[in-house]
Amino acid sequence: MTTTSFSYILSEDENWPPHVRPNSPFGPSIVEIVRSCPLRSCFDASPGYERRMDYPARIGTAFHRTLQSFYEKGLPNDQETAVKEARERFENELHHQEIDALARPREKSLPRDTTRVDRAIEAILLEAIRYVELGFTPTSFIHSDPNEPGKNSAHEMPRIDSDSVPMEVEVPVQSKDGLFQGRIDRVEHTSDGTVIYDFKSALRDDLPGRYQRQIQLYSLMWHETRGDWPISGFVVYPLAGKAYSVSVDPELCIKIAQESTTIIENLQKEHSLTRLAIPGDTCTVCEYRPWCKPFWAWQSEEKSHIQAIERASLGFSGTLTRLDLNNHRWHLTIAWRNATVRLSTPEERLPHLFNAKIGQTILVLDAKLQGAPYTPLAVFSEYSELYLVQSR
Repeated sequence: MTTTSFSYILSEDENWPPHVRPNSPFGPSIVEIVRSCPLRSCFDASPGYERRMDYPARIGTAFHRTLQSFYEKGLPNDQETAVKEARERFENELHHQEIDALARPREKSLPRDTTRVDRAIEAILLEAIRYVELGFTPTSFIHSDPNEPGKNSAHEMPRIDSDSVPMEVEVPVQSKDGLFQGRIDRVEHTSDGTVIYDFKSALRDDLPGRYQRQIQLYSLMWHETRGDWPISGFVVYPLAGKAYSVSVDPELCIKIAQESTTIIENLQKEHSLTRLAIPGDTCTVCEYRPWCKPFWAWQSEEKSHIQAIERASLGFSGTLTRLDLNNHRWHLTIAWRNATVRLSTPEERLPHLFNAKIGQTILVLDAKLQGAPYTPLAVFSEYSELYLVQSR
């Protein structure tokens, strides 16, 4: 558990621009981040930014680390014992995630989704049962010499006899050139060939293109690591109980790898970080908006006031014109465009407002504007944030 002195008070140009670009190897998820907004990947690679992970992502991390523990530690052969141990591992991983979240000021107010936790536990138990029924043996036990822990890279792994090992989990793979690397969540060896699975902790009923491309890039890495091509691939939403088939045609997988290589090359060649920004839909899930100058420029350039109100939920920047504290609630107004935005929230949510000054620039994120177009109310929820900007 780490502590931080983060205060929601920013200086102009603070931590802009990010000063590190990501280096190889790249996992399929990182490739998709670069594809959607190369600048976001630079923020990810650069230290100095207070991070914010929402609770569903914390659950997803705990879920994947529990699966990885199956790879590293195995499970008891008895189903009842395996289920009990799998549950304990997940709850322990989630506990560590929650402790980390409590140490992060930007996550303290975020709500906990107990329903999603219950679904994750159910999915983990089903995976544990599946592994026991298939007689699963941890891949690490097969590949690793305990006296030589360094000998476990993807290309050093011997070809596995699919008759003796019908399933593998958290399987390391990489491209021959070393540019791409990752772990496949589950691999099944059938009489017809290899089937790969990528687990997503989202609660969705569709299949985004980025998830398909990740399976296809994993397929190429599987081929370049093990020698054969998968016969099929699936994106699985274990928390939703759904799975979607993805084409793993070799020509398509090679094409996706070539596109991904070009995307990485462009990231590394572009000198202007501002030109790496692609403001738009990706901003809805980006935790670096407070520091991202291209984002704020994009927001300010919107000419339609109605569209600006719609987009303001992503973030709006204005000038503090009024600030009162009554009955332990803050009441403030912010001049934004040609409008006056009203905002009210409990005192404990924004203690840094004691340092605010009239005329100061305010950044508000994830607060929807409602009401009259030129005197809207900013609905400040558990997800909302407010930053004070200090002039140099």
